[in-house]
Amino acid sequence: RLPYSIRILLESAIRNCDNFQVTKEDVEKIIDWEKTAVKQVEIPFKPARVLLQDFTGVPAVVDLACMRDAMNKLGSDSNKINPL
Repeated sequence: RLPYSIRILLESAIRNCDNFQVTKEDVEKIIDWEKTAVKQVEIPFKPARVLLQDFTGVPAVVDLACMRDAMNKLGSDSNKINPL
């Protein structure tokens, strides 16, 4: 009975519920989405995969490459920029 987008958020929260990054309270906020929609509450979102149209995939990869270059120039670890 839930809207499709709420089901996706709920499934993701339940799968990733570890009581650290995603808590039971986070899951309950999503379940009570009609009550919490009036307020602005944060919910964790950990997508399993992101689908992009073919022509938008290239800019996304270029953005990741640019971020990795920027990390190198700043003297930081570019492996922290990870699409996963």
